[in-house]
Amino acid sequence: MSDDCRGKASWPELVGARGVDAASTIERENPFVSAEIVLEGTIVDRQFLCTRVRVWVNTSGIVVVIPKIGKASWPELVGARGVDAASTIERENPFVSAEIVLEGTIVDLQFLCTRVRVWVNTSGIVVVIPKIGKGSWPELLGAQGVVAAATIERENPLVSVEFVPEDH
Repeated sequence: MSDDCRGKASWPELVGARGVDAASTIERENPFVSAEIVLEGTIVDRQFLCTRVRVWVNTSGIVVVIPKIGKASWPELVGARGVDAASTIERENPFVSAEIVLEGTIVDLQFLCTRVRVWVNTSGIVVVIPKIGKGSWPELLGAQGVVAAATIERENPLVSVEFVPEDH
């Protein structure tokens, strides 16, 4: 953990709360940060600041992502060398450890908000977007959409499911 980041760093209990209430709670529980309410889908800078917590809300103003200090996903690292990706992840979010895993390896399904798996191919190149928490659910193939969505959002509260109609 960075020496610059102090106080409480994550608020999973605020998912589903009103954004304004969440922001107040965050600033009360960690006086070293400012809470910034952001509408989901908004493009923001990727700069990591120990003094900022983004509170991502939907159009109803409800918190949809766990508010926390630090970055949670690294789409820009797909195609990079795994070792470089792991270094970048740990530098940009000092609250997580990056774990390099060869694609196809069987791993536990436990969600840890302090772990990012960096899935690489046999050449050591990142093949899946590194993100905090569980990132794939092969066990849900063939399940009903609403069941799959509920499972995914329960097992990784950092993601939201979006249904895409199948083209015929």
